[in-house]
Amino acid sequence: MTLKKLLHIILCSLFMISCSQDTRIVHDVAGHIIQLSELKGKWIILNEWASWCESCMSEVPSLNYFFQNNTHKNIILFGMNYDKLSGDELLLAIKKMQIIYPVLLEDPHQFWDLDDTDVLPTTYIINPTGHLAQKIIGPITAERLSAIIVQLQKNPNENK
Repeated sequence: MTLKKLLHIILCSLFMISCSQDTRIVHDVAGHIIQLSELKGKWIILNEWASWCESCMSEVPSLNYFFQNNTHKNIILFGMNYDKLSGDELLLAIKKMQIIYPVLLEDPHQFWDLDDTDVLPTTYIINPTGHLAQKIIGPITAERLSAIIVQLQKNPNENK
């Protein structure tokens, strides 16, 4: 085999490897770019809320607590606005609700093949392989969310 053919094979292989990586990105309201491939291996919690939803507002302090106490545990919490607000309107809703965890600008339903949300609040738990592990309808506490994650970690093949 000539050096030219070998180099061609190596370049083609590298190109195919780079194409197979997940290059999809999302943005949060703080302007951070989140590459979905960087989330592999982490537990992702997506909490869908609306500023007019009383149950959503009531769970925010507990979710803020969860966010502050779990960032080092390979767990990431993102908020997502049900009404698809943007710009100043979204920032005002986040401020009104006193949300401190990152809120995504894009709708992540298509990235993790999530069904439509019919009831608020709804929390989705994505496992480290990128698959939906559990959907929780209604308000959730930090304690319950932690217990669910622990249970899912013990039984990784059990999806609900």
